[in-house]
Amino acid sequence: MIDDGGKARFGDVTAAVRRLIHEVHAFHAQKVLANLEGAVAAKKPHLRLLFRLTGLLASWPAANALMLAGVILFHPAFRKLEDGPLGFAFGLSGSNERSFARLRGVLRSPEHLSVNGSPVSVADRLAVLAPLRSLRVMSRLLAAAAHSSPLVHVQSVIACATFMGYRAHRLPPSVQVVCVANDHSPAYLGFLAAAKLQGLRTCYIQHAPVTEHFPPLSFDLSILYDRSSAQAYENIALARGVAMPPVVLLSPYDTPFRRPGPVPVPMRVGVCLSLWPDRPGLVQLVQALSHHANVAAIVLRPHPRCRSTHSDLMGIGKVVLQPPGTSAADYFGAVDLVLAPNSGVTVEALHFGRPTFFTPKVDKVEADYYGFAKGGVVPVFEVDALDRPERLHLFFEDAWLHRYAAFDETVHYSPEEARSLVASAFVRLLTPEARRAAS
Repeated sequence: MIDDGGKARFGDVTAAVRRLIHEVHAFHAQKVLANLEGAVAAKKPHLRLLFRLTGLLASWPAANALMLAGVILFHPAFRKLEDGPLGFAFGLSGSNERSFARLRGVLRSPEHLSVNGSPVSVADRLAVLAPLRSLRVMSRLLAAAAHSSPLVHVQSVIACATFMGYRAHRLPPSVQVVCVANDHSPAYLGFLAAAKLQGLRTCYIQHAPVTEHFPPLSFDLSILYDRSSAQAYENIALARGVAMPPVVLLSPYDTPFRRPGPVPVPMRVGVCLSLWPDRPGLVQLVQALSHHANVAAIVLRPHPRCRSTHSDLMGIGKVVLQPPGTSAADYFGAVDLVLAPNSGVTVEALHFGRPTFFTPKVDKVEADYYGFAKGGVVPVFEVDALDRPERLHLFFEDAWLHRYAAFDETVHYSPEEARSLVASAFVRLLTPEARRAAS
């Protein structure tokens, strides 16, 4: 049992931790993610030793205690919030923060939703470790549930460490609702488990496309992009035998939809890069584009969380790198054709009116992970298609628009009406007194 300061029964907390570890395993141990461990190790070589040691020592409580201590002392996931706001949104990536900005933009009193708070002090981190009994029991639970995949086990450690952090430093009394924009990453799962045990209501706001591999929604309110996402989550709930919780729709786009049109010659080709690129396949693609007479420039768009210099691509002819800080609208306005890996950027490029193609074998994720090619949202790219540039936009005809509309609510709805519905749904999560303050 875990020391919880007397605020919850020990058995309740222990059960919550076991559920948390199960949730992490259920998502991160899926076959579709099997290649990620190698990709992570290749991108961050210092993690190879960690994975090797984890594979050997995951079933040892002492090893898990050391890993928990490392995460608690150094992971950026621990934040603090002053008393006052009614809601706390936690998500540290740029796409998470953009999702929260969308939600704040629809609220009548956006100041009532605080985003990410501020970093905790070293003293606060040490205080999480002070109840040694909690650390000891948590490490035993992890050891008992040790996973054969080192990466999956490390994800479990991160989730449990985050849980410990938010149980030791609870959100202030004013907070009634917590929001996340990621429903499967370990730090956010740990945060949610702690928030639910504190009795807080939960809200999810989508930040990326959904696949059948995602966990079912388990929030008091879910704010999704579009009808396709809602249908995907309904299918997930049906497959898992669970109920579908309340959902409202809010498009991530504030600008009108533009239909993809003809491609000029010579053309500027936008190549969007994955967070987990397959370097040989990517180099081969860019080289083929470079040698084609109808290509004037190849404009690379790095993944927002990738810090690579892409030196292996910058030496290829016609290649330029998107300037730092370039908005999506400016980037897609500067290219004529978009090639996308497994990424939600596919729908974004189409929204801005760019003929967009799926490029297989350029990342380490399972081909057509989001099903955009299979669903007829984008065609699969072949270099030979550039030989007939006048045909590149013909895929995006009326029948295509019907298929695409499921992924982009701006094709057929009023953004103002949607924002009003989302604001009302969010306010209903609050107590009557708090609703009056937020109105």
